[in-house]
Amino acid sequence: GNYQVSIATIKGIKKTIKYYPELILSRLAEAKTIMNPALLEELKETKINKASFKEFIDDTKRIIKINQGIINLDKESSKYLKHKKPIYSVILRLRGLFLIKHLLTNKTYSKKDFKNWLLRVISEEEFEKAFNLYKSSRDGKKNSIALRIETAEKLLKFLLEELKYLER
Repeated sequence: GNYQVSIATIKGIKKTIKYYPELILSRLAEAKTIMNPALLEELKETKINKASFKEFIDDTKRIIKINQGIINLDKESSKYLKHKKPIYSVILRLRGLFLIKHLLTNKTYSKKDFKNWLLRVISEEEFEKAFNLYKSSRDGKKNSIALRIETAEKLLKFLLEELKYLER
């Protein structure tokens, strides 16, 4: 099969769990150990709650404002996004929120479930365009997909709503 080998210090992993658990806990849940299985089990047993994601929530609030400003600039002159970075950022943050919801409820994350979650607010076509823009940006590739500003606004609004829900 396909394997991804990750090497990290215990100090680094514990720091990431403390400040950004959404970045590592799902990887730990799926991890197989080559050495020191007791340590992996100890790390998997880390207890989390909504407060564990304070850094992510605070960062996301700040980034929402930045993305809204960029989208508003594009909106002044077009129906389509000129700047593609906001869609990368919004999708990345939505993935983070979706993952957090799953971590808090001990559910398994899947791209299919993530897609279905977003299909509550955007169409299949909008999802495909937005997700392809996200992947292109993530991978450093150029992409000429035209995404309506309306789609970006729907995703940004959904991000804000879900963030508020997480904060409750």
